[in-house]
Amino acid sequence: MANALTKVTGNVIDSTTNITAGIITATSFVGSGANLTGVASTDNIRTNTNATFLQNINVTGIVTAAGVNASGVITATSSIVGSAVTINASGINATGVITATSSIVGSAVTINASGINATGVITATSFSGSGANLTGLAATANVTTSSLVVIGVSTVAAGTTAAPSITPTGDSNTGIFFPSADTVAFAEGGAEALRIDSSGNLKLSTAATSILNSSGNKILNQTGSILQVVSTQYETATTVSQSATTHADMPFSVNITPTTSTSLMLVSFSLMGETGSEAYNAMAAFARTISGTRTVVLPSSYGSRNPGIVSWNDTFGSGNDNNSTPGGFYCHMFPDSGRPANTNTITYTPTASQQAASTFYLNRTAGDTNNHFFERGISWITVMEVAA
Repeated sequence: MANALTKVTGNVIDSTTNITAGIITATSFVGSGANLTGVASTDNIRTNTNATFLQNINVTGIVTAAGVNASGVITATSSIVGSAVTINASGINATGVITATSSIVGSAVTINASGINATGVITATSFSGSGANLTGLAATANVTTSSLVVIGVSTVAAGTTAAPSITPTGDSNTGIFFPSADTVAFAEGGAEALRIDSSGNLKLSTAATSILNSSGNKILNQTGSILQVVSTQYETATTVSQSATTHADMPFSVNITPTTSTSLMLVSFSLMGETGSEAYNAMAAFARTISGTRTVVLPSSYGSRNPGIVSWNDTFGSGNDNNSTPGGFYCHMFPDSGRPANTNTITYTPTASQQAASTFYLNRTAGDTNNHFFERGISWITVMEVAA
């Protein structure tokens, strides 16, 4: 077969075997293009139409473009996409949009349809979408934000009085803590101020003196309001031995723990029974015991007399009939103004004394025969705490 011939006119082959001509047009060129000018030496590769690269593009310098849309793989040591995105081995800095099917930037960043994998740092103006798979957030000391909305459940530590688990900025010993199961408490200045226990009871601290309304007026614990009432009832018929002019404790008492150190205790009691000697010189009072120290509340001065708070009340005035004629001691709301100003538990016990050593018959008569001529009764003591 004969070879096809091309007509050549003019001086086209010089002494160095180079071909020189105007324009050479061919279907394709095969061989090295290293000596071509106007291509590799230019700052840019430009085309007026879309350019299609069937294989990968490998750039050791910098690629600058208004945007990058790729269905293949882009591999570069460093890349700038417009003024919005900078990609290099340290990470990706983007204020615009990154669109790519797959991209590899050095060994630090891989971008494909599954996401962005970076061993460097990704910096952007903002991030949108789920952060459920982010790691390292829970390990941070604080999350600072102007507004926090939690769709699920927030769990905090129990906290303590000195360090509540929920506190305002700059006041770490004031806030809410959880001292035990189903219990919520509030601390102020490192001290418990209020508690709601597991039964729903609202408990004020012992240091609290009042509850105020929005105008600052007391609505609870105001002066004269009743803070608590405790009482003991005693029904046993018994006897109590008494030394002359010495107050003997009755076999029952009541305990009360003051709500505040300044409150007033009002003591009331009734002793039903019969004296073992002349009832007209019998006296009754009460003993106040705090931390093991017993004090009988008596007049401040009485000399050699038989002291007390109340005297015997004889029903029939038969002072010498100490067999079947009951009477009693009745004390109503005596103010124990001499109690120490603290909140230690107080034990109040009724007492009685007679001029001579004798026996006091409590809740019964001296004779105590089982018929209607002899009586039985009930004795009691009540203490009321009043806000002062």
